[in-house]
Amino acid sequence: MDALIRFGFSVDEIKNIMNSNEDINNITDQDINKIIKILEKFNCKINHIKNIIITNPFVLTRDFDEIEKTINILNNNLDSIYLVLDTNPFILNISDREIEILINQLVRDNININDYFLFKANEII
Repeated sequence: MDALIRFGFSVDEIKNIMNSNEDINNITDQDINKIIKILEKFNCKINHIKNIIITNPFVLTRDFDEIEKTINILNNNLDSIYLVLDTNPFILNISDREIEILINQLVRDNININDYFLFKANEII
């Protein structure tokens, strides 16, 4: 949990995260830092990252490679991925295959992918 403290999370925020996801005790600071780095790579700022982790503490215990695959699919199809992640952090719980299927369906239905993920993404969770 030192990684969260160094990143700027308060003790109360960390307690809330730990209360929401009991599996957090099984992760290392290195795992947390990997997740933070991948989010930073896609232009997430400190406030976005904090919001993502506080809102969806399960992202910390999800397999890093799976998170990266999901983010890569989103990044390849969206303009402002950091806004989508900040608006709907639970999207990181969805597999890259499910996201890809959804995107393909949206394209077939001629629905604007950016608008859908920014304004209606809660419907897919």
